[in-house]
Amino acid sequence: MLPSIRDFKEAFSSLPDPVVTALVNNAGIQHIGETAYTPDGFEITFGANHLGPFYLTLLLLPFMKQSGSITFTASGTHDPTLQTGIAPPVYTTGQELAFPKETAEKASMVGQRRYSTSKLANILTTYTLSEKLKGQNIRVNAYDPGLVPGTGSAGSYPAHLQFLWKYVLPDSNTWYEM
Repeated sequence: MLPSIRDFKEAFSSLPDPVVTALVNNAGIQHIGETAYTPDGFEITFGANHLGPFYLTLLLLPFMKQSGSITFTASGTHDPTLQTGIAPPVYTTGQELAFPKETAEKASMVGQRRYSTSKLANILTTYTLSEKLKGQNIRVNAYDPGLVPGTGSAGSYPAHLQFLWKYVLPDSNTWYEM
């Protein structure tokens, strides 16, 4: 994961006029099975949803145009008061999110919590970057696209939930093809 992000930055920086006007970090997976890891050894949900986009953002900051914008795709699941039906986030440290200890808790709950916590990390990063980049006139935002069926994000869910996701909920890919 990280080498491909570095490779992208290198390729981008070799363009004739490498300028970023807007960066939209739109990563979102929710793995609810056995703990899985990125090729770099990070827990896969945190790695894909937060570390990868954050790393890309840091590498592209030198190319960011003044008055540019950075957007992180977050989720309302980061806020436990919203009662989203997803296990609420539990933030301890970035180290523990990247390299979690095994738990006896049900895998689906752990996976949901990892998702909501990765999205909380996006929100916290948005606030921090916004403050740090204020003097450079770079806007940093986060948004919640809501439930987006058809994205494949339910791929690690049990078969009956995948069926609901694919056939009962509207498929956004089909909607765009109409």
